Amino acid sequence: MSDRIVHDLAEPILRTWASESHLESTALLQENAMEWMFDNYINLMGYQNYKTKEFFLEIIPRHDPAYDEKTLCSWVRCPFIEFYSISHNFVKNNFADILDYIIYTVEKGYNIYVKVIQKFLSVRMPSMYHSPFIYGFDKSKRILYVADHYDQGKYMRAELGLDEFLRAYNFTYWDEDGCHLLDEGDDSVREREQIYIARPRAFKYKFNADWFLLQLRDYLDSTYRLDSTAAVTEGTGYKGYFGIASYDLLTDYMDVLARGESDIKDWRLFTMLCDHKKLFRLRMEFLRSKGICPVSDTELERFIWLSQMAEKVLGLFLKYLISKKSNVLQEIKEDLSKMKEVEYKMLLAVQGSI
Repeated sequence: MSDRIVHDLAEPILRTWASESHLESTALLQENAMEWMFDNYINLMGYQNYKTKEFFLEIIPRHDPAYDEKTLCSWVRCPFIEFYSISHNFVKNNFADILDYIIYTVEKGYNIYVKVIQKFLSVRMPSMYHSPFIYGFDKSKRILYVADHYDQGKYMRAELGLDEFLRAYNFTYWDEDGCHLLDEGDDSVREREQIYIARPRAFKYKFNADWFLLQLRDYLDSTYRLDSTAAVTEGTGYKGYFGIASYDLLTDYMDVLARGESDIKDWRLFTMLCDHKKLFRLRMEFLRSKGICPVSDTELERFIWLSQMAEKVLGLFLKYLISKKSNVLQEIKEDLSKMKEVEYKMLLAVQGSI
């Protein structure tokens, strides 16, 4: 057995969700993995909960490895990782403890994604529970090498002591005797939650223009047409948004805040907007470099402008969180309207030129 192993991690492209950052830090080590990202991560899906006034926005494929609809899960769909889910009981029945399992798994080339309570950790996230990404260990120093959005939402590598992690893990999942898994209900730790492991996998991938255009059409039409292969669960009590209508979600959110109907201040809605526009800018640069789409310098500048505007409205929202001035919300709405108009025209031209 090795005394120290530390795996390589790539720098993630998207920044909103830690689970997506973990996936990219593994997958982007592989050649052509970005082409897979350019071929996907096109559509946005969100909702407004009518009762709680909560808004949610995410990109497809979805970032959480625990999603029940696996055909929409990036961890399952990504061809550049080898991915498995492991039960806590399996670890207990086959290893001395979680640390023994981590060392064994890292030696096999896998990184480990497991949710633990944060209060026992010296480097922690502000939420009660979160999932650090374990990518190495050092037995002599008695540390684990982990990554998460530790730096005010930025992806960062850190070190955790073996003993503090063991304590946090045991407190999260096991009763005082260490014999039975805790089950604290749907809103907290549940027995069904798994340990997830992933390692890079070589895969030959080539950008599929037809698949891209199919999703782009859905994005521009704000319509979901892939139910036969990846169904989206319908529900009641909320309003759904899809594709370019994500701008309407953000506008509706501004209206709810302006009317004082919610005190939920979620900047992740805007970082997701930034992620989406950044990836579209990179995608357009790729399509032009490969000769797939005749993107002119002027057109590319417009995609750069969209990316910059997304960062601007994020900054305005953060400004609003401090000032609480409603005129900032109105400025955000006006910028969103301009962005939506420009983006629709630009992407419609892209659709017609491929």
